[in-house]
Amino acid sequence: TEIKSQLANHRAPVPLIGFAAAPFTLFFYLLGGSSKKNTEIATTWLALHPAESRAILSLLAETVAEFLSAQIDAGADCVQLFEAMAMHVTEPHWHDLALPAMLSVASELRRRHPSVPIMGFARGAAFDTLGDLAASGGFDVLTVDLGVDRVAVRERVAGGPGRVAMR
Repeated sequence: TEIKSQLANHRAPVPLIGFAAAPFTLFFYLLGGSSKKNTEIATTWLALHPAESRAILSLLAETVAEFLSAQIDAGADCVQLFEAMAMHVTEPHWHDLALPAMLSVASELRRRHPSVPIMGFARGAAFDTLGDLAASGGFDVLTVDLGVDRVAVRERVAGGPGRVAMR
C-alpha cells in the first residue's frame, strides 16, 4: 500500500498500527450520535431492547473484525481495538455485552491473522476492564489510560493466561 511504501523509506522500521472502535462504542455512536452526549439514549435502548441490542452488537463485532482484517491485509503490522465508551458502560453491561463483543472481534482476528498483535483499550473504565481484557487471553497488548492504577493492572496482568504487554 502507499502508506507501507512511504514507511519503508524511513531509516528505522516504523510499524503501521490499524485501529477501530469496539462494537459497544459503535453501538453508542449509532444510537446517540456522539461519544460525550446522548449516552442515555443508548443506555435506555439497551434496557428496553436487550435482544435487539445483542443482535446489533453481534453484527457490529462481525463488521469490526472485517474492517480490522482488511487493515491487516493492507499492511497493518498490529491493530488496536478501543472501547472509547468504557466510562459509560456499567459493570454488568461490560461483562454481558461489551467484553464479549471485543473478544469476538479478537478471536476472529486471531483466527485469520494468528501472528498479528492485537491491542485492547478501554478508555476511562471505572472497574477492572483491563484486568478482564488481560485475563481473556484475547489481547497481546493492553493500552492503559491516565486514570488507571498501573501497579494494580500490572499485578492483575501478571496472573493472566499468557504474556500481555502494557502501553
